[in-house]
Amino acid sequence: MPTLAQVTSETRTILKWGGLILGIILLIFIGFRVYSAFFAPEPPPTVAFGKISFQFPDKQAPQSLNYSIDTITGSLPTFPTQLKVHRIEEKEPDLLSLARATDKANSAGFGGEPIKLSESVYQWKDEGAPARTLTMNIFSNNFNLISSFISDSTSLSFNTTGETGAILTSKSFIESLGLFPGDLDETKTKTLLFSINNFTLTPATSISSAQVIQVNFYQKNINDLPIFYSNPLVSPINFLVAEIDNNPTVVEANFTYQRVLEENATYPIKTANEAFEDLKKSNAYFSTYAKTDDNILIKNVTLGYFLGDKKQSFLVPVIVFEGNNFQGFVSAIRDEWVNK
Repeated sequence: MPTLAQVTSETRTILKWGGLILGIILLIFIGFRVYSAFFAPEPPPTVAFGKISFQFPDKQAPQSLNYSIDTITGSLPTFPTQLKVHRIEEKEPDLLSLARATDKANSAGFGGEPIKLSESVYQWKDEGAPARTLTMNIFSNNFNLISSFISDSTSLSFNTTGETGAILTSKSFIESLGLFPGDLDETKTKTLLFSINNFTLTPATSISSAQVIQVNFYQKNINDLPIFYSNPLVSPINFLVAEIDNNPTVVEANFTYQRVLEENATYPIKTANEAFEDLKKSNAYFSTYAKTDDNILIKNVTLGYFLGDKKQSFLVPVIVFEGNNFQGFVSAIRDEWVNK
C-alpha cells in the first residue's frame, strides 16, 4: 500500500505533466487561430449571384481631364481583394396595393379618390393652402409631393422651429405614410436653407432669412462602408419644409428608397491602380467636377457602395475618387463579373 508521501508525489507528477500537455494544446490552438487570421489563404469569392447587372447614371466627364494623385501618402491605397454585393428588395405587386396606398395617403392628409396615371402610379390631392399633390407608385411606395408654396411665398418664413423642427416634421410625414425606413442613419441627416427670389429657390445664409428648409435623410453604412448617391448634395429621400401660420409643413418631397437585404455574395474587386486607369478613361460616373478646370487633384480614394436614382437589383461596391470640386465613382467589381 503506497504511503501518503508516494501518493502526493505521484499526484504532483500527474498535475505537472497534465498542465504541460494542456499548455501545449492551448499554444497549438492559439497558433492555429493566429495562422488562420494572418497567413491562411482567403477563401475565394462566392460570386453566388453570377454576373451582376449594373450601370451608372448617364453623366460623364469629358475625356480631356488630367488627373494627379495628391493624397497624403502621395500614392493610392491598398484595398481588400473582395467585397460583398447585397441584393436589393424586389417588391411584388398585388391586388391590395392600391387600397394600402390609399390608406397611406389618407393618413397623411390626402383625401378623396385617387387619380390613376398608370397601372402603378396614382395621385391624391390636398386642396388646403398651399394646394398639394401626392404622386405614388403603389407597388414600390416611392412618391413625390408638389405644392403651390412658391406662388404663396410672401407669407413664408422659418423663425419658429428651425432646422430641428423641419427634421421632425419630415420624419413625422414619412411616419404618417407608414414608410419610415428602419435603415436610415438619423445622425447623417443634413439640412439646407433656402429663400425664394423671383419664384426660384436660392441658398439662404441664415435661418432668419430662410423661407424653406430642405431635409435630406441617408441610409446607414453597409459593412462599415458608406452609401453614395447620384447627387452628392441631395439624398433620394428629401423634403422641403416651410412654416405656414407658424406650423412647419412639408411643401415638397421626393422619396426614392431601395431596401438593402442581408442576402449577399462576395466578388473580386479591382485594385486602386486599376480603378484609376478606368477613371482616366472616363469609365466612371462623375457626380461633381468643375467644368472650368481640366486638371484634377485626387485628394482621397476610398471604398463605398452606390445607389442610383433608378431601380437596382444589387448594391454594388465602388471606388470613390475625390478632390477639390470633384467626385468620381468607378465600379469596384472586376469587369468580367459585370453585365454592362
